[in-house]
Amino acid sequence: MIRAKAGDTVVLGLEPENIKRLQRGEPISVDLAELGGARRVVIFTGETREAMARQLASAAGATETETEVLVAVAGIEPTEEQPVIYRPKKDNKHS
Repeated sequence: MIRAKAGDTVVLGLEPENIKRLQRGEPISVDLAELGGARRVVIFTGETREAMARQLASAAGATETETEVLVAVAGIEPTEEQPVIYRPKKDNKHS
């Protein structure tokens, strides 16, 4: 994998082995601190947006209802005028 930074843009170049790894269901995690950032990026793949939404919800420990909302939102094509952003409510019990 190639990792680079150009201004505010982070560039990640995937090699064929990276693609195979993603296809096997192995996400790629990149620590952006290595590129001067304070965040992490995770790259993964799925057959459909809905399948990826289910993977994401499962990894986050979402409830069945939250998962179905996320899957429904994943099926909506975002536009510049109306981007689709889903943020589940935080459970104050776990704060």
